[in-house]
Amino acid sequence: MSQRLSSTLAVKAPEPLLDRHTPVADTTTDFKAKLRRRKFDDLLDSLDRHNATPARAWGYYADLLEFLGYEKLPLEIHQRVLRKCAPPTHELRSAAARRLQAGNVPKTPHIYESRFRVIIRNMRAAGLTPALEDYNFILGQFAAVGHHEGVVQVLTEMGSSGVPPDARSYALGLQAIAHRLTLPCPEDQLAERSDTCSQMSLHIVRHMTENAIPITSAIADLETRIIKDTGNQQLFESVIEATYGVNLEYPDSWPLKYSNANGRDEEHILHYQPLTASSLNTIIDFLGRSGRILKMVQAFEVLTSPLRIDSNTTDPPFDDEDDDFSFQSTGQSTIPLPLPHAQPNITSFNFAIRHASRAMHKVFARHYALQAKYLDRKSSARLQHDIQTKPLAEIRRPSISVNRGTFLPILGLANRDRDLPLMKWLLDNVREVKKCKRRDLAYFTDLAGERLAQPPSSQSSVMSNQSGDNPHSLQDHTGVKDDCGENFQPARKPPSHPLDIDIDSTLDDPPSPPKPFHIILHVKLLLRDLNEIRDLEERVKDAYLRLTERRKERLGRRVWAGKDIYMSDSGRRQLVSREFWKDNVNFLPARMKPSPSKAGGDAYAKQRALAKHYEQRATVDSDRKTAPPVDFLSKKRVDSVEASARTTVP
Repeated sequence: MSQRLSSTLAVKAPEPLLDRHTPVADTTTDFKAKLRRRKFDDLLDSLDRHNATPARAWGYYADLLEFLGYEKLPLEIHQRVLRKCAPPTHELRSAAARRLQAGNVPKTPHIYESRFRVIIRNMRAAGLTPALEDYNFILGQFAAVGHHEGVVQVLTEMGSSGVPPDARSYALGLQAIAHRLTLPCPEDQLAERSDTCSQMSLHIVRHMTENAIPITSAIADLETRIIKDTGNQQLFESVIEATYGVNLEYPDSWPLKYSNANGRDEEHILHYQPLTASSLNTIIDFLGRSGRILKMVQAFEVLTSPLRIDSNTTDPPFDDEDDDFSFQSTGQSTIPLPLPHAQPNITSFNFAIRHASRAMHKVFARHYALQAKYLDRKSSARLQHDIQTKPLAEIRRPSISVNRGTFLPILGLANRDRDLPLMKWLLDNVREVKKCKRRDLAYFTDLAGERLAQPPSSQSSVMSNQSGDNPHSLQDHTGVKDDCGENFQPARKPPSHPLDIDIDSTLDDPPSPPKPFHIILHVKLLLRDLNEIRDLEERVKDAYLRLTERRKERLGRRVWAGKDIYMSDSGRRQLVSREFWKDNVNFLPARMKPSPSKAGGDAYAKQRALAKHYEQRATVDSDRKTAPPVDFLSKKRVDSVEASARTTVP
């Protein structure tokens, strides 16, 4: 390696010592060659050392350049020095965090930025062109410290120097901006920083769209973080259109810029990411937080129920002979592409209900609550049908299950507006949902007992026959613990910091498989939802009684003042006596906080004890691998479980 680079620099091999009769000019030339060779070897040695400090490599590099003058170094040397003159990104990130914690804010975000500038300038002075990897290395260094202004300058220089940025370059730029938003900032500069970061992000997204750079999952994640911190609606709409092909102004069609006289530009449309339930929730949540309730409802309805496109229709849907500007048919039949759409889950409905309730839109809140309740009953019926007709390994977990978060925003809406009819409607629906949850809990609790009451050997053979070659089938059903351990893993959480995002993740990541159904977990979720809904029922009942009593008190003050009140039986306003009011209003004797009854507290003790017992039994069977069949539903067993529940469960 050293010999090859030395030949590039035209360094002569060392010669034997010269005698006193050697000319002075030859001695000086030979001394310079040896000195140049030594400085060059020192630089190579510092670059080859793994534990060499950045100052060592930079010092030898600057010393050699000063000695060489107008002589040129190979491009490889500049590139190696570029990567050695600064610490690694993880060390740089830790050092920057320690400085900020100590209150030492540097004047320049990256303390080695001047070295990068000198190396790039030396490359250009020698007639060399920096590679794409060189710029990406600098962008990675800037992203580690949140140098958002530096990454924009580097991206601009890349475009002007003929080195077009790639997806990784733009991802590093967005990573630097997202990291900058997490760093401390004076309160008087927060608005300026937020506006600057949002404009830079919008600039990067537009450049990616113009250059047809696909939006990877890492870029979409970074853009979402920036939008969440800045709240820029224009940036949000641009990101959603560039990532999923959804134009929020016209969500029932593809972007107009990809349409022409001959149809759609399918080459660009196929680069879009598929719209998922989490993406739909992000759109609904952002539009709701920004107060655009009508736009939120439009996006929810269109993206969950896309328009049906007839592939046989080539003519426009209208034909007006008097219209001089009517469209002409091209006579070409194109295969329509499915519009962006996604199946909503319970989080989608909860977001829509929450934001509609905060904006005092009672109609939308009631509509989505009723729709969620209907889909919950439909999903439960489908699940029970699948259990009777399909193997357990082929059943998928339901995505819609009404919970406390579905009705709690409506309670706040009715409380703020003092709407007694809405409060009564809410109380009736909560009670209806509680009854349905109670029936489901009893059904699946008995089903869990039947499944676990089978002998382990027979369960293993049955499941293997049912599963066939399914890769997700149970390998050993003698113990449910192994299967639960594989499938009960917590959901993947997003990285806690923008720098923890893997920007090298590709666009075509395999979609996550659908979540399988597990009886024990489903019983636990039903029990949790039932307890929460039961507590919510008590709160709604208390709020309803409080509003009713306040209404009676307000009308009673009018009666005591001799004013008329509206009577629904007569259909008009009239005066009533105080005695009539006392006898017919039915005031509560004392306003006390409702407490759960003993019957309500013990009603679910059996289900809780059985669920816990089944889980413990599954763990024991998994450890032993062989266990004798036990009739879990025998009367003696159920009586003992109920007795223990009465003594242990409050």
